[in-house]
Amino acid sequence: MDSEKKPSGASRKRQPSRHPLAWSLRAWLWILVIGAASVAGLCVGTFFGFLSKQDPIPELEHYDPPQVTRVYDRTGREVVARFFDENREVVAQAQMPLRLKQAFLSVEDERFYQHFGVDVQGVIRAMVANIQSGSITQGGSTITQQLARNILPRKIGSERSFERKFREALAAFLIEQRYSKDQILEFYLNHIFLGHNAYGVQSAAKTYFGKDVRDLSLGESACLAAVPKSPTMMNPRTNPEKLKIRRNLILSNMARLGYIEPETADVARKEDLVTTRTLGPRVQFPYFNNDYLRQTLRENAEIGEDLLLRGGYHVYSSQDTAYQRIVQEEVARALPGLEQEWQQRKYHTGWQPHRLRIERREFPKKHGDLVPRPGQTRLAKITSVRPDGVEVEIEGYTGFAPLVKIMAVKPGSKEPVWTGRYKKPWFFPEEVLKEGEYIDVVVREVSKSGQTMVLRLYDETHIQAAAVLLEAKTGRILAMSGGADYYDVQNSGMFNRATATPGRQPGSAFKPLLYATALENGYTLGSVIMDDRTVFGTARMPYLPRNYENEYYGPTTLLRGLSKSNNVVTVKLLHALGFRKALPGYYKFDILDDEPTWNLPSGQLSVCLGSHSATPLSMAAAYLPFTRKGLIIEPIGVTRVADLNGETIQTIKPRERYVISPETAYIATYMLGEVVHRGTGKPVIGDYFDWTKTPAMGGKTGTTTDCVDAWFVGFTPDLVLAVWVGFDQHRPMGPGMTGSRCAAPIWRAIMERVIATRKDWKMDFDVPANIVFRDISSQTGLLIDPQGRHGEEQVLSHVPFVKGTEPTAISPGYQDFPYWKYQNPDPVKNQIENPNEIPPHLLAVWQAERIERGYIPTELEEVWDEDVSMHGGDETADTPAFMPDAAVPPASESEPQPERTPDDLALPF
Repeated sequence: MDSEKKPSGASRKRQPSRHPLAWSLRAWLWILVIGAASVAGLCVGTFFGFLSKQDPIPELEHYDPPQVTRVYDRTGREVVARFFDENREVVAQAQMPLRLKQAFLSVEDERFYQHFGVDVQGVIRAMVANIQSGSITQGGSTITQQLARNILPRKIGSERSFERKFREALAAFLIEQRYSKDQILEFYLNHIFLGHNAYGVQSAAKTYFGKDVRDLSLGESACLAAVPKSPTMMNPRTNPEKLKIRRNLILSNMARLGYIEPETADVARKEDLVTTRTLGPRVQFPYFNNDYLRQTLRENAEIGEDLLLRGGYHVYSSQDTAYQRIVQEEVARALPGLEQEWQQRKYHTGWQPHRLRIERREFPKKHGDLVPRPGQTRLAKITSVRPDGVEVEIEGYTGFAPLVKIMAVKPGSKEPVWTGRYKKPWFFPEEVLKEGEYIDVVVREVSKSGQTMVLRLYDETHIQAAAVLLEAKTGRILAMSGGADYYDVQNSGMFNRATATPGRQPGSAFKPLLYATALENGYTLGSVIMDDRTVFGTARMPYLPRNYENEYYGPTTLLRGLSKSNNVVTVKLLHALGFRKALPGYYKFDILDDEPTWNLPSGQLSVCLGSHSATPLSMAAAYLPFTRKGLIIEPIGVTRVADLNGETIQTIKPRERYVISPETAYIATYMLGEVVHRGTGKPVIGDYFDWTKTPAMGGKTGTTTDCVDAWFVGFTPDLVLAVWVGFDQHRPMGPGMTGSRCAAPIWRAIMERVIATRKDWKMDFDVPANIVFRDISSQTGLLIDPQGRHGEEQVLSHVPFVKGTEPTAISPGYQDFPYWKYQNPDPVKNQIENPNEIPPHLLAVWQAERIERGYIPTELEEVWDEDVSMHGGDETADTPAFMPDAAVPPASESEPQPERTPDDLALPF
């Protein structure tokens, strides 16, 4: 029985023994985990402690990105221009529609409100996608990282590297620690580039859809969210179909994330993509805004170039958009018609035979024959018209004059290439290029053996014009046009002829300033100056002024001399007044800058005929004292500048000063009114308006030698308007293309439309208390005898005088004294070759005209005498050479006639 007993404990399982190291490893593992967690926590704490000690990012702490400077019209309500380096308008997040923010989040950063600047899930997802595709297709950057990269482009860089990603992530952590998610999203949506120079959602909304960001539809919001993937290639203008695909994807994402209902997304997918292609107020009236105002603001001490493009200023201009539109339209409308008339006058006034006679007479004198030579401007006969130019012939020599090829720089290239098109320098090429007609060419090369030439066309641009309209009371610039088309770069479109210095010769439009100065120095409208053939200067350098008609009219009152634009009377008035008085008088009217802008050389009598250079703006300013009782004021285009918050930082106060007395100003307005009613402005302006319904007007035409420049500068009690017409190359416009024919019609058309905009214009000029009126004789400047015999042309009615200067003697009545006509015969016109046949007092005249026409008489040394009756231009002369009692027949416009040479005669009209 004992043998059957089982040993004790035999039925238990044997427990394995544990190695002593097992407990040690487990302990160490827990220690390692706890230590790692502690280190990680310490690192994270240290990292965030490090971030908390970092200086805030200045670009976000004081978020002031480049913003648009807005320019408003004179009402302060309409934006007429915008200047920017980055086209951005910052708006608060509250002004952005919720759907717009959700659209960006759905495509750029779904987990924006869950991560801390770097989305680890997004990074892993991007890594997997890139490994599967074998290329970098996703970046994994959050909105915060994108903001850091845009705000700090220099610190973070743009290269694809782990170092750059680290810098980007570090900046993102810093941004997330300091700013709320809503603030970060606001920064991002205001800063991001969205193509076509639009930065931020507000500018993009206006650029693509022409509306404020708050007014965007769901489909338009999704469109903007689609652009950041490729701003230059994927936007509503450049690739609308591709954009629609991404827009629809964004709408699906918004529905998936619960931002919108699927049905709402379906409706938005069917929404048409309608964009605006107008650039809005940025390009309105570019001569005023893009050129003049921009340059003015660049030179403004408070703004300057950098702040102009980045500061977000509010600039209040003097511009009246209704008047600006009128001025711009009338200038552009008139020029094609003027060019057409220019061509017709060339072909139908005997111009071609006259030019050919001049060439055949003058070129053999200089060169011995008519063979074309390099550098000459010649009249060539058109033998064939081709699409790319014309074949011509000159004295048996043939050549081809090509049209200018249009060059352009293609994207991605630095060198200009031919576009395949030609620049045609005429509004009506079919009228200019006719087989059998003549055209001006410039000879470049000549081959005598083959009788061929290399040529270019003389004409290179259209006929052009400029106009400036000022408000008389304030001197503010209401409107400005500097040419036919600002964007016609092939015809110097961006050249602003209204303000570009040194300008153009003003011709007779400059005369009123001398007459006003004379009135300030004791002259009256009844003062009489003898209009006769007179030589000024020296024997070797004679100056013989001529009237436009090449006639002389005897004794002439100042009133008649200005209204008929008499050159000789004007020159003799300057000579009698003297440069010591005249030049300071002139410079008083020059107020555009601290230093004089006109270059008026002392001692050159032709300066009174407008032989210097002036801009239309400076000429309009010079006429302001006539309407402002003698007070000139600096024209301004900007009245006030405010900062981004609307606080005024600068109010523009223009300089002003008295240049003439109120009495002289009124008398000048009367003189210039006579120009309109009885003088050179009568056919175009005086006979056109109904003066019972139209404000009083005054003005002056101006035409320079060979009609190179044509002007009309005039005014009403409320407005001053200057108009110039001419070619950029300072080339003649041809016979008869005067200020009254070219510029005055534009002036009239502008003024007529401007006056029609209101009914409360001031109708007449204020009469100073000490002005009296008298009827005087145009022959003598004396009082009209009621019982005497006076012709209509001899009576000047209701002429103003300062009390005490009016004439008191009675004119003896009409007397015809034609002695002045035959007393001074023209020796050259009568082909008098022998100086011994000429009366001694005409020797100076004969010699001056011989030199003027290019003749060099062999008898010069024998007959010339410095003591011959010459006027030497004495600056100290104080009194005019009065001569009463002579008839004064009517005259037409008189203009400057500087000296000519045989080469000048060869220039085209």
